[in-house]
Amino acid sequence: MTMTILDQPLDKLNIAVFDIETTGLLPDRDHILQIALVHIKNGQLTGIQREWKVNPGDQITIPGEVLRLTGLNEPELRVAPPLAEVFPQFHRAVGNAVVAGHNVKYFDLPFIRAAKRQRASDTPRYYIDTLLLARRLRPAQPNHRLATCAREYGLSFDPGALHDALEDTLLCAQLLLHQIKEMRDKGIITFGDLINYLNQGWIPQRN
Repeated sequence: MTMTILDQPLDKLNIAVFDIETTGLLPDRDHILQIALVHIKNGQLTGIQREWKVNPGDQITIPGEVLRLTGLNEPELRVAPPLAEVFPQFHRAVGNAVVAGHNVKYFDLPFIRAAKRQRASDTPRYYIDTLLLARRLRPAQPNHRLATCAREYGLSFDPGALHDALEDTLLCAQLLLHQIKEMRDKGIITFGDLINYLNQGWIPQRN
């Protein structure tokens, strides 16, 4: 019988964790300024990490509060390549991996889909959202922001460095590795198990 991606153990899955920074919160109106990506394979970070700054276009105003929050530098962004040049590099870096991120379902992936020059066929099909996982695994947390989730697992990080795409991506990847371990202890072994768990479906009992 042929093994599908749903049968793949989570700790063997090829995962591309990514994060974006943008000019605002609305995918149909706002623009990507930064993309970062790291890879997880066989249950650990591979050491591969990529980061792209993106020029949103000369006619696009970059809000000052966004620059302050993210630490991005406007002169660097103005000479960065446009999204049309960055996207092919990003998709080559993702390859056939499952993508992951914190709120990736409702923020990052909608921006990817809304990018004007993005082909629908290039949109990643499979994803893991660490925010949705956190809400399911630890519903009693005061909130499920990335920093709060990281503290729940005892992860060390510099709060002042967050909202930079690469820093957020690295922290999210560490969070996901801890979540995978916690799920394994609950008998959630495969990617299919994870999907069932998030859908509150039946979870196979394993010895």
